[in-house]
Amino acid sequence: MTLFCFLFVLDYESTRAYAAAQTPSATVDVPVGVILDLQTQPGKKSLISIQMAIEDFYASRPNFTTRVVLHVRDSKQNAVEAASAAVDLMKNTKVAAIIGPVTSEEAEFVAILGSKTQTPVISYSASSASVSVIATPYFVRATIKDSDQSPLLAAIVKYYGWHDIIPVYEDSAYGSGILPSLIDALQSVDARVPYRTAIAPFATDDHIIASLYHLKTLSSRVFVVHMTPSLASRFFRLAASTGMVAEGYAWIATDSITNVVDMDGALDLSVMQGVIGVMPHVPKSPELEQFTARWMENPREYEAKPSIFSLWAYDATQAVALANFDAVVGDTTILSNRTGFVDFTLPYTDSGVAMLVPMEPGTNRNYWIFLKPLTTDLWLGTLTFFFFTGLVVWAIEHRINPEFRGRPSDQIGTTLFFVFSTLVFSHREKLESNLSRLVVVIWVFVVLIITSSYTASLTSMLTVQQLQPVTVNIEQLVKSTARVGYQDGSFVYKMLQKFGFTNERLQNYSTPEQYKDAMLNGSSRGGVDAIFDEIPYLKLFMSKYCSKFTMAGRIYKTDGFGFVFPRDSPLVPDVSRAILNVTEGDIMMEIERKWFGDQKPCLSQSEGVSSTSLNFSNFGGLFLITGTVSVFALLIYILVFLRKEWDDVRAATLDAGDRGGSFWDKAAALAKHYDSIKDKRGSGTARGNMEQELSCNGIISEGPQTPISISEMSALNCVSQQTVASGRTSTEEMPTEQFIELRGLEPRRGN
Repeated sequence: MTLFCFLFVLDYESTRAYAAAQTPSATVDVPVGVILDLQTQPGKKSLISIQMAIEDFYASRPNFTTRVVLHVRDSKQNAVEAASAAVDLMKNTKVAAIIGPVTSEEAEFVAILGSKTQTPVISYSASSASVSVIATPYFVRATIKDSDQSPLLAAIVKYYGWHDIIPVYEDSAYGSGILPSLIDALQSVDARVPYRTAIAPFATDDHIIASLYHLKTLSSRVFVVHMTPSLASRFFRLAASTGMVAEGYAWIATDSITNVVDMDGALDLSVMQGVIGVMPHVPKSPELEQFTARWMENPREYEAKPSIFSLWAYDATQAVALANFDAVVGDTTILSNRTGFVDFTLPYTDSGVAMLVPMEPGTNRNYWIFLKPLTTDLWLGTLTFFFFTGLVVWAIEHRINPEFRGRPSDQIGTTLFFVFSTLVFSHREKLESNLSRLVVVIWVFVVLIITSSYTASLTSMLTVQQLQPVTVNIEQLVKSTARVGYQDGSFVYKMLQKFGFTNERLQNYSTPEQYKDAMLNGSSRGGVDAIFDEIPYLKLFMSKYCSKFTMAGRIYKTDGFGFVFPRDSPLVPDVSRAILNVTEGDIMMEIERKWFGDQKPCLSQSEGVSSTSLNFSNFGGLFLITGTVSVFALLIYILVFLRKEWDDVRAATLDAGDRGGSFWDKAAALAKHYDSIKDKRGSGTARGNMEQELSCNGIISEGPQTPISISEMSALNCVSQQTVASGRTSTEEMPTEQFIELRGLEPRRGN
């Protein structure tokens, strides 16, 4: 409110300064039409107020260069006459705006014509929901809507502890327009509507009496009456004649009836004793006393004080007179289709349209819940790195580690078992190369973090109650049969139509309480599954109900809230600069904190009740590290292998090439060489074979040296081992000469 008041004062003072600086030689007349029921007291009283408003306005603003000229027409209490008068004013007089008509039925016809010709229609008394600012964008309602009194009627019902309420309403768009908001308000105080009665505007007395006798047969004795004053006067007279306006019955009247109680002859108050109702409250003030005194000075045909309609007509007329210089100060959204008619200031707050949905507890009864802590991309990425790490370890260890050799199936099994056993840190294969050890150390570190995060997320899903939005996808809502809501009078209505929602699935609401009740009921019980509204309004809602609802889905950006001025107004730059001074400092934050409340507790609460799955990007840095280390380790191993085995590798590939082999033959030869055993120095069978070879050659002998350094047994052992190595099983298969040579004897010669 601080910002709004400041800007309004700035606009008003700047306008006065601008107007005072002008010294025009003549004024410009602005024709304004007035359509009233001049045969009724409300119409006659309203005309007095309208004429007073024009006189008072220019008496206090002598420097204005425009003068509103009123062109009054009588609707004769007929909607067709009102429409005919509007056509005459728009076509022939070419009025800039129309004030009136009085009734909602007449205003609906005139508003349609005004929207066709882009002529504003300002009504200070048309309160029915049937006159919509959405269907007729040039209609301006300068009064409260019928639906605004529904919470007050419900408060009366709750105070007296009534539970069964029967609405009695006029059978017209005006009468039935209050039912949706009234029923919702009654349900919010645990009251129900078991029956309802509609009375035709021109019903006969017999028809009304028949309806009253039927109401007598019902168990409920509490009635809410909403109809025009003329029909209400007849209805209560007949209700009294049937004995229903008496003890044991309760009658509640809406403001359509109570607003005329001070008008002579409008109602027969003698038959309405005990009827209670609601009506707008106008507090006493010096301005009101001055207005009443001025109003009573005007000549009139009756003795009566000004009514609430007189006050509204006065205010509406002064607003029309001020419209060529004043600004629209409030929560007006900057839209492209509006810029063709007015100029906007810079936005004073960001805005956008978002979806509000209720939150519901998630379910843990899922056989595959163990997969939910990680998203699909993280599962696939982790599995890929498992195989890649195993491949790198196998490539490095294969030539030097016997545990990674053997049949291909054994090698695959050993490698997979080794790498997947790192999940539980139970790998038992011994690594021989420092490169593979480095790869495994980094990989085990990554596995440790992933498993810890997985365990924490799964534990949260199994133990903490999950609150999830009912829906987060507007496309799913459009394809379904669900109903959605929007703020009454908002441009969001047309946006939802563009999305694909039909009119039957759209419901308008006016208060945060109606939002809450509608979403808690859901489409299946007459409510809605989601609400679409601008973010500032949703923030205001969330400041009260953040524990059960959340904003979900994408945000449809708008240009924010701004103030509206006439085209080419010189005040737009000044006000825009003033807005920047406010929004760039801490003032706007203080204003938002004051009106929207502190959002941090709500945000922390919503973050705490819902845990999302971990995705690949959460661990992207870890995968980058282990992947880089593995690749560099493999490259280093390949370079070292080629440097040490270059001659053998080159010989193998040249040999395959000399035989006319293809590229694949050379690759096979290289792979075969890579697959050959490469034992470590001084280990295993290679060392034993070397010692045996040296022993057989007489270089190494066991025991002390003697003149006969190699005994016959030693010779036989050497022979036996050599024959076994060559495939023979005994010395009998060895030639005699070789055997004798091994014993150091001369072979026997033949004779």
